[in-house]
Amino acid sequence: MSSDEDEDALHCICRGIDDGTPMVQCDECDTWYHCSCIKMSPEQAEELDVFVCNSCREEDAKEEEAAPAGKEATGRGKRRSARRATRRTRKIVMEEKDESENEEDNAQEKEEEEEEE
Repeated sequence: MSSDEDEDALHCICRGIDDGTPMVQCDECDTWYHCSCIKMSPEQAEELDVFVCNSCREEDAKEEEAAPAGKEATGRGKRRSARRATRRTRKIVMEEKDESENEEDNAQEKEEEEEEE
């Protein structure tokens, strides 16, 4: 959670505030959830590419059932696909950035070691 004004907002299924404990945001409704309330470890939350809360999953399932045969559901499903693509892209960029920084750090360490010898 980043904004000060969001700190007092109600979140999660517990309707609590951001209490500083690990949280994860739904990629569909943008609601924040305490990891402990949804029985998810902070490590599991970190590994997620996409998180969709139970409410949104249920609504997506209803939308898919209501869609005529052979037609794709509209609305949330399309937004979710777009968000997944954006998140994957961000993750790839961050991984590439991390690799680049690691290579630079390794090169600098190697130079420092050579200078010491």
